Amino acid sequence: METICICKPTSSSHNGVGIFRSKRNLPPADYLFKIQSYSLLMNKKYESGVFQAGGYKWKLVLHPGDNSRSDENGYVSLFLKIVETEKLPYDWKVNVNFKLFVVDQKHANYLTIQDAGDAVRTFSEKKTKWGFEQLISLRDFKNSSNGYLVRDFCEFGAEIFVIHHSNKSESLYMIKNPTKDSFSWTLENFSTLNGLSGYDSRTIAVGERDWSLRVYPRGSDNETRDEYLSLYVELKNCGANKTVFASYTLKILDQRHDKYYHETGSGWFRPSGAASNLVGATANKIIGATAAAKDMVKASASKWLGRSVVDSNLVKGSVNMVYGATVAADKYIGASATVNNWIGSDNIKGFTKFISLSELNKKTNGYVKNNAIIMEVDIHVTRIRTSY
Repeated sequence: METICICKPTSSSHNGVGIFRSKRNLPPADYLFKIQSYSLLMNKKYESGVFQAGGYKWKLVLHPGDNSRSDENGYVSLFLKIVETEKLPYDWKVNVNFKLFVVDQKHANYLTIQDAGDAVRTFSEKKTKWGFEQLISLRDFKNSSNGYLVRDFCEFGAEIFVIHHSNKSESLYMIKNPTKDSFSWTLENFSTLNGLSGYDSRTIAVGERDWSLRVYPRGSDNETRDEYLSLYVELKNCGANKTVFASYTLKILDQRHDKYYHETGSGWFRPSGAASNLVGATANKIIGATAAAKDMVKASASKWLGRSVVDSNLVKGSVNMVYGATVAADKYIGASATVNNWIGSDNIKGFTKFISLSELNKKTNGYVKNNAIIMEVDIHVTRIRTSY
């Protein structure tokens, strides 16, 4: 069962924001602390241990209320305090939406207290502590039927959401009247082509973007090998930080009847250069690390010279281990083309089973003439997305 209460501001220090109280079954995500012999705290402030949440360090600051009073007037106060701020940059600010909790031990749920309206509190050098002076009244807290204080034992908690600004954004441009951009490619000596890596046309500037075609005359994978021709269109470049959404029609010309066999698709394209740069950067890091490792072992080996044969063998073993790691790194870098193809799935689209080889090679169809095929693509770019 859940109870909800939205209260007016309970003190001037709460900056005019109401307090929202509810109950839930889930425990606090970030921190819980337990107090035994609560009555012995009297009216003394207590600060919890340091805990981490949202990339920052915090404490909970508890004011238990005046436990010496028999009329039980007054309130329990609880605050969230940011600590170890000396490591933060000058004029730092941390924007936080947080909840504080009192555990209901009797009903196995959690009284949740937060600012109404999901208010965001800004922690800074001038304001390192936010919370609730009137978290809960002493009367309600000590009432055994509520389950908050049981045999002089209680629990409090916190849940903290830090709002991090990534400064990342994007803009979407919808093209009202998209034009049809087209180009064709004649592939000669068709019967002699069986490269497993495929063949690429030259890069063609179409509109404001650079495209190319890629064909696998005997299929692009084991399933299509020697059964199908695979055909794709690839976006090579469209400007910095841009991706485009396009519909495309891939075609092969029937040179006898002047008509096309075609397939149509659509999707988001990202320039292939972005994928290549990523793999290149990764490879450079590995090469640099490998060179550093070699130099380190050579230096260590020099220091070991003149020592016992056993020691020399130990150094040789270390050298072999590093050079073995070099081979592994070289294999990883050598696999960059495969990685690039995987990443490049955003920049190249088309059909693995574009047309069967039996259909393609039928003389009556006219797709192969004078041992050449003519491929074409129509492209309609309808959306451009720019990331910042």
